[in-house]
Amino acid sequence: MIRFKTSLLFSIFLFITFHISFAQGRFENLKINWPAEYKWKVGSNQNTAQAQMLELIPGNENINNWSIIGTMVCMKGVRTVPVASFMRTTYTKLKTSAPNATLRVIEDGSKARTPYIIFKIESPAFLNSKTPESQLYYVIQGSQSLFNNFVAVKQAYLGPLFVEKWVKVFKGSQFVYK
Repeated sequence: MIRFKTSLLFSIFLFITFHISFAQGRFENLKINWPAEYKWKVGSNQNTAQAQMLELIPGNENINNWSIIGTMVCMKGVRTVPVASFMRTTYTKLKTSAPNATLRVIEDGSKARTPYIIFKIESPAFLNSKTPESQLYYVIQGSQSLFNNFVAVKQAYLGPLFVEKWVKVFKGSQFVYK
């Protein structure tokens, strides 16, 4: 049961909000409408000065035994890492524990006004576990922080309907400023 983590975030019900301070005292939030069908609950929530990570699991599951997990990570103050570089680093690190993992870019918006990238990593097994796990990532650069969101399932591959559904969820997110 290996999950590749980066760093932290929180908020439930139909959406989740990130709170990061601007130098001017404003907050940048990334709001994602997580599908209600899973009745999400917080599995873990970690927060430091540099990052915040929130893991969401279905309401009837626990953090050590889940069928699907949503992870929101905010890297506070990170503004200079290209989203494609973040993707390559994520994949390279995962390959050390899942050498047969594959990477596929779903959508590259690295040249957009708000750079983002959507990609999937499919891992049929890990060095220390035969349990497969695959993730669909949505990485987007905010004005003050880098946001890394992904959904993971214990499957060797992500089907096209799964990918289509979650791409819509992630692309439906929006920045909110307070």
